[in-house]
Amino acid sequence: MRSALSPDAVERGSYPHFMLKEIHEQPRAVSESLEQRITREHVLAATLGPEATNVLPHVQAV
Repeated sequence: MRSALSPDAVERGSYPHFMLKEIHEQPRAVSESLEQRITREHVLAATLGPEATNVLPHVQAV
């Protein structure tokens, strides 16, 4: 079995701990996870629930 992960994904790089690396990568990871499910015109209800369309306009930060 081969992994599709790059060496950068499994090494901690310049971070002293993997937890710090994960904290700094989190915004990008969340964005990549949601970009196919949320667009300017459409939110998949299964992604964030049936009220997502009403709630999202009020979100100021994540």
